[in-house]
Parts: sequence; structure tokens; C-alpha cells
Amino acid sequence: MNNMRSMAIHGSCVSRDLFEFDNNNIFKIDEYIARNSIISSLAHPLEVDSQFYEPGDWQKRMVQIDCSKSLFSRLEDAHADYILIDLVDERFALNIVEDTCITWSGGAQKYLPNLQQKIVHASKYPPQKLVEFVNEYCNQLLSLFSPEQII
Repeated sequence: MNNMRSMAIHGSCVSRDLFEFDNNNIFKIDEYIARNSIISSLAHPLEVDSQFYEPGDWQKRMVQIDCSKSLFSRLEDAHADYILIDLVDERFALNIVEDTCITWSGGAQKYLPNLQQKIVHASKYPPQKLVEFVNEYCNQLLSLFSPEQII
């Protein structure tokens, strides 16, 4: 009988690396998504050249997830027992592109160097707008996970 619990992580490698100490194999990571800020994950998909979606390294996959805004669909597809959220990636600025934005991580800068740049940090948003983003993010998570499953 397998009692292993599956985890999804929306956060950083610091949270992911915690599971390296799981010597009893209690948890397995079914989905790990980093460098996708809350605000960016709620925005419209960014249209990029279809060649951009060819397979690449981990960093490129994170940028692809951010551009396609597929965070929530990937979390849903993972069918994880729990989700661990860590907000360290909120430190990244956003690149506002037309009517959307992406998390302006090192990977985004590497793979989309010619992208129009209007860099804004989330701290520049009005507090009420940030509250709206967080509420929508929480509502999306609660449509996929019960409160007891959210860490």
C-alpha cells in the first residue's frame, strides 16, 4: 500500500529542495512551477512565436508556463494531494506588454530578449489592486484545492 502524498508547488527552489530531506518518501512532487508571479498568472496569455514553445530547459519551461498563463491548468492536471505556496518569486518585476504582463525573471530576459520592456514592480500597484489580485489567485486555488490542502 502506497501512502505517498503528492505535492504541487507554486514557488521557489527553496520550497522544492525541502523535499530532498524526505528520507521516508512520504511526499512526491507532481508539479513544480516557479517564476510565475501572482499578477502574471492572472493576466492574459502573451502571444509569442510558436517556435518559442519548442522543448527546452527547465528555465524555458517556466517562461513558457508564464507566457501561456497555464499555472492553474497545470495545477489542476497534477491532481496533487496538497499545494505548497511560497511567494518569494513575487520579488521579480513584471514586464507589461500591451494588455498583459509576464514575470520578468532571468529566464524571461534570456528567452525573450527582444520583448518590449515596460518594467513595473508589484509594489507600484495601488494596494486595493493588489488585494484584488490576491483574492482572485486565492479563488482560483480554492477552485482546485480545499483549504486543508493548501500549505
